[in-house]
Amino acid sequence: MLTSREQQILRAVVNEYLNTAQPVGSRLLWTRYGFGISPATIRAAMGDLTEAGFLEQPHTSAGRIPTDRAYRVFLDNPSTSGPSLAEQQKVTKRLEQAATTPLAAKKLAGQLSEVSGSAAVHVDAGGATSFNLANVFGQPEFADPRVAGYLAELLDQSAEWLPKLASRAGKIEVRIGAENADFRVQAVSVLAMKLKIGEYVGYVAVVGPTRLPYQKVSSLMEYGAKELGRVYD
Repeated sequence: MLTSREQQILRAVVNEYLNTAQPVGSRLLWTRYGFGISPATIRAAMGDLTEAGFLEQPHTSAGRIPTDRAYRVFLDNPSTSGPSLAEQQKVTKRLEQAATTPLAAKKLAGQLSEVSGSAAVHVDAGGATSFNLANVFGQPEFADPRVAGYLAELLDQSAEWLPKLASRAGKIEVRIGAENADFRVQAVSVLAMKLKIGEYVGYVAVVGPTRLPYQKVSSLMEYGAKELGRVYD
Protein backbone atom coordinates (compact mmCIF):
# COMPACT_ATOMS: atom_id res chain seq x y z
CA MET A 1 0.00 0.00 0.00
CA LEU A 2 1.51 3.31 -1.07
CA THR A 3 1.60 6.21 1.36
CA SER A 4 0.17 9.58 0.34
CA ARG A 5 3.70 10.93 -0.14
CA GLU A 6 4.73 7.96 -2.28
CA GLN A 7 1.64 8.40 -4.44
CA GLN A 8 2.48 12.09 -4.95
CA ILE A 9 6.05 11.32 -5.93
CA LEU A 10 5.10 8.42 -8.17
CA ARG A 11 2.47 10.51 -9.95
CA ALA A 12 5.03 13.28 -10.48
CA VAL A 13 7.51 10.80 -11.98
CA VAL A 14 4.81 9.45 -14.29
CA ASN A 15 3.78 12.96 -15.39
CA GLU A 16 7.35 14.01 -16.10
CA TYR A 17 8.14 10.82 -18.00
CA LEU A 18 4.97 11.12 -20.08
CA ASN A 19 6.14 14.53 -21.23
CA THR A 20 9.84 13.87 -21.82
CA ALA A 21 10.50 10.12 -22.16
CA GLN A 22 13.62 10.81 -20.07
CA PRO A 23 14.54 9.34 -16.65
CA VAL A 24 13.39 11.56 -13.80
CA GLY A 25 15.72 12.54 -10.95
CA SER A 26 14.98 13.55 -7.37
CA ARG A 27 16.51 17.00 -7.84
CA LEU A 28 14.15 17.76 -10.73
CA LEU A 29 11.15 16.65 -8.68
CA TRP A 30 12.24 18.82 -5.76
CA THR A 31 12.71 21.84 -8.04
CA ARG A 32 9.36 21.50 -9.80
CA TYR A 33 7.13 20.04 -7.08
CA GLY A 34 8.89 20.48 -3.74
CA PHE A 35 6.39 18.38 -1.80
CA GLY A 36 7.54 20.28 1.31
CA ILE A 37 10.41 17.85 1.82
CA SER A 38 14.14 17.72 1.05
CA PRO A 39 15.73 16.25 -2.11
CA ALA A 40 17.23 13.52 0.08
CA THR A 41 13.79 12.52 1.33
CA ILE A 42 12.46 12.45 -2.23
CA ARG A 43 15.46 10.35 -3.28
CA ALA A 44 14.81 7.89 -0.45
CA ALA A 45 11.13 7.59 -1.39
CA MET A 46 12.09 6.95 -5.02
CA GLY A 47 14.42 4.21 -3.81
CA ASP A 48 11.56 2.61 -1.89
CA LEU A 49 9.30 2.84 -4.96
CA THR A 50 12.03 1.19 -7.02
CA GLU A 51 12.35 -1.69 -4.57
CA ALA A 52 8.57 -2.09 -4.61
CA GLY A 53 8.55 -2.42 -8.41
CA PHE A 54 6.90 0.90 -9.32
CA LEU A 55 10.05 2.55 -10.68
CA GLU A 56 13.17 1.31 -12.38
CA GLN A 57 16.60 2.79 -13.00
CA PRO A 58 17.81 2.33 -16.61
CA HIS A 59 21.42 3.18 -15.70
CA THR A 60 23.31 3.47 -12.42
CA SER A 61 23.69 7.24 -12.67
CA ALA A 62 20.29 7.91 -14.24
CA GLY A 63 16.99 8.93 -12.72
CA ARG A 64 13.97 6.64 -12.55
CA ILE A 65 11.28 5.72 -15.03
CA PRO A 66 7.82 4.24 -14.30
CA THR A 67 7.20 0.52 -14.69
CA ASP A 68 4.06 -1.04 -16.13
CA ARG A 69 2.89 -1.49 -12.54
CA ALA A 70 3.06 2.28 -11.92
CA TYR A 71 0.85 3.05 -14.91
CA ARG A 72 -1.63 0.39 -13.81
CA VAL A 73 -1.90 1.93 -10.32
CA PHE A 74 -3.06 5.28 -11.68
CA LEU A 75 -5.26 3.73 -14.33
CA ASP A 76 -7.10 1.71 -11.70
CA ASN A 77 -7.27 4.70 -9.34
CA PRO A 78 -8.00 7.70 -11.58
CA SER A 79 -7.67 11.25 -10.30
CA THR A 80 -9.58 12.86 -13.17
CA SER A 81 -13.34 12.87 -13.65
CA GLY A 82 -13.41 12.80 -17.44
CA PRO A 83 -12.61 14.77 -20.59
CA SER A 84 -12.84 18.55 -20.51
CA LEU A 85 -15.90 20.33 -21.85
CA ALA A 86 -13.90 21.47 -24.90
CA GLU A 87 -12.84 17.89 -25.65
CA GLN A 88 -16.41 16.66 -25.24
CA GLN A 89 -17.74 19.32 -27.60
CA LYS A 90 -15.11 18.51 -30.20
CA VAL A 91 -15.93 14.79 -30.13
CA THR A 92 -19.68 15.39 -30.24
CA LYS A 93 -19.37 17.77 -33.19
CA ARG A 94 -17.25 15.33 -35.19
CA LEU A 95 -19.59 12.43 -34.50
CA GLU A 96 -22.73 14.40 -35.40
CA GLN A 97 -21.19 15.59 -38.68
CA ALA A 98 -20.20 12.06 -39.74
CA ALA A 99 -23.76 11.15 -40.86
CA THR A 100 -23.27 7.37 -40.58
CA THR A 101 -22.26 5.13 -37.69
CA PRO A 102 -19.21 3.56 -39.41
CA LEU A 103 -17.86 6.98 -40.37
CA ALA A 104 -18.56 8.34 -36.89
CA ALA A 105 -16.64 5.43 -35.34
CA LYS A 106 -13.69 6.26 -37.58
CA LYS A 107 -13.92 9.90 -36.51
CA LEU A 108 -13.76 8.76 -32.89
CA ALA A 109 -10.64 6.72 -33.60
CA GLY A 110 -9.03 9.74 -35.24
CA GLN A 111 -9.85 11.93 -32.24
CA LEU A 112 -8.39 9.34 -29.85
CA SER A 113 -5.19 9.33 -31.89
CA GLU A 114 -4.90 13.10 -31.58
CA VAL A 115 -5.49 13.08 -27.83
CA SER A 116 -3.10 10.21 -27.12
CA GLY A 117 -0.32 11.37 -29.43
CA SER A 118 -0.13 7.79 -30.70
CA ALA A 119 -1.70 5.63 -33.38
CA ALA A 120 -5.33 4.54 -33.39
CA VAL A 121 -7.12 1.71 -35.16
CA HIS A 122 -10.71 1.27 -36.31
CA VAL A 123 -11.99 -2.16 -37.32
CA ASP A 124 -15.40 -3.21 -38.60
CA ALA A 125 -16.93 -5.29 -41.37
CA GLY A 126 -15.51 -2.84 -43.89
CA GLY A 127 -11.94 -3.56 -42.83
CA ALA A 128 -9.24 -1.97 -40.68
CA THR A 129 -8.13 1.65 -40.77
CA SER A 130 -5.09 3.07 -38.97
CA PHE A 131 -4.67 6.70 -37.97
CA ASN A 132 -1.57 8.85 -37.46
CA LEU A 133 1.03 6.09 -37.61
CA ALA A 134 3.75 8.73 -37.62
CA ASN A 135 2.72 9.58 -34.06
CA VAL A 136 3.74 6.19 -32.74
CA PHE A 137 6.69 5.41 -34.98
CA GLY A 138 8.21 8.76 -34.05
CA GLN A 139 8.31 7.81 -30.36
CA PRO A 140 11.80 7.07 -28.93
CA GLU A 141 10.61 3.71 -27.60
CA PHE A 142 10.38 2.46 -31.20
CA ALA A 143 13.69 3.80 -32.52
CA ASP A 144 15.02 0.24 -32.75
CA PRO A 145 14.15 -0.95 -36.30
CA ARG A 146 13.37 -4.45 -35.04
CA VAL A 147 10.90 -3.19 -32.43
CA ALA A 148 9.37 -0.83 -34.99
CA GLY A 149 8.97 -3.76 -37.36
CA TYR A 150 7.13 -5.79 -34.74
CA LEU A 151 4.86 -2.81 -34.09
CA ALA A 152 4.11 -2.42 -37.79
CA GLU A 153 3.19 -6.09 -37.95
CA LEU A 154 0.91 -5.68 -34.93
CA LEU A 155 -0.90 -2.76 -36.53
CA ASP A 156 -1.24 -4.64 -39.83
CA GLN A 157 -2.91 -7.54 -37.98
CA SER A 158 -5.35 -5.40 -35.98
CA ALA A 159 -8.40 -6.95 -37.68
CA GLU A 160 -7.37 -10.27 -36.13
CA TRP A 161 -6.47 -9.40 -32.54
CA LEU A 162 -8.65 -6.37 -31.81
CA PRO A 163 -12.05 -8.17 -31.85
CA LYS A 164 -10.57 -10.85 -29.56
CA LEU A 165 -9.16 -8.32 -27.11
CA ALA A 166 -12.28 -6.11 -26.95
CA SER A 167 -14.98 -8.77 -26.82
CA ARG A 168 -17.42 -6.98 -24.51
CA ALA A 169 -19.30 -3.98 -25.88
CA GLY A 170 -18.81 -0.75 -23.97
CA LYS A 171 -15.94 -2.02 -21.81
CA ILE A 172 -12.46 -0.60 -22.25
CA GLU A 173 -9.76 -3.24 -22.29
CA VAL A 174 -6.28 -2.03 -21.37
CA ARG A 175 -3.06 -3.97 -21.81
CA ILE A 176 0.09 -2.28 -20.53
CA GLY A 177 3.48 -3.45 -21.75
CA ALA A 178 4.21 -6.97 -20.56
CA GLU A 179 0.48 -7.55 -19.92
CA ASN A 180 0.29 -8.12 -23.70
CA ALA A 181 1.37 -11.73 -23.35
CA ASP A 182 0.23 -12.56 -26.89
CA PHE A 183 2.20 -9.73 -28.51
CA ARG A 184 5.86 -9.84 -29.42
CA VAL A 185 6.05 -6.10 -28.80
CA GLN A 186 6.23 -5.88 -25.00
CA ALA A 187 7.01 -2.14 -25.17
CA VAL A 188 3.53 -1.32 -26.46
CA SER A 189 0.25 -0.53 -24.70
CA VAL A 190 -3.25 -0.91 -26.10
CA LEU A 191 -6.57 0.60 -25.03
CA ALA A 192 -9.45 -0.99 -26.92
CA MET A 193 -13.24 -1.00 -26.97
CA LYS A 194 -15.99 -2.81 -28.82
CA LEU A 195 -18.73 -0.56 -30.19
CA LYS A 196 -22.26 -1.89 -30.67
CA ILE A 197 -24.70 0.73 -31.91
CA GLY A 198 -27.95 -0.80 -33.14
CA GLU A 199 -26.94 -3.28 -35.85
CA TYR A 200 -23.46 -1.81 -36.15
CA VAL A 201 -20.47 -3.57 -34.57
CA GLY A 202 -17.01 -2.04 -34.69
CA TYR A 203 -13.85 -1.63 -32.65
CA VAL A 204 -11.53 1.24 -31.79
CA ALA A 205 -8.11 1.08 -30.17
CA VAL A 206 -5.20 3.32 -29.27
CA VAL A 207 -1.79 1.74 -29.78
CA GLY A 208 1.38 3.32 -28.47
CA PRO A 209 4.28 3.09 -26.03
CA THR A 210 3.65 2.31 -22.37
CA ARG A 211 4.15 6.05 -21.86
CA LEU A 212 0.51 6.87 -22.66
CA PRO A 213 -1.96 9.26 -20.94
CA TYR A 214 -4.18 6.32 -19.94
CA GLN A 215 -6.76 8.20 -17.90
CA LYS A 216 -7.29 10.87 -20.53
CA VAL A 217 -7.61 8.36 -23.37
CA SER A 218 -9.89 5.96 -21.51
CA SER A 219 -12.25 8.71 -20.32
CA LEU A 220 -12.51 10.14 -23.85
CA MET A 221 -13.04 6.69 -25.35
CA GLU A 222 -15.86 6.04 -22.89
CA TYR A 223 -17.46 9.42 -23.58
CA GLY A 224 -17.19 8.94 -27.35
CA ALA A 225 -18.85 5.53 -27.19
CA LYS A 226 -21.77 6.98 -25.20
CA GLU A 227 -22.16 9.82 -27.71
CA LEU A 228 -22.15 7.34 -30.60
CA GLY A 229 -25.05 5.55 -28.95
CA ARG A 230 -26.91 8.79 -28.32
CA VAL A 231 -26.54 10.08 -31.89
CA TYR A 232 -26.90 6.89 -33.95
CA ASP A 233 -28.75 4.28 -31.92
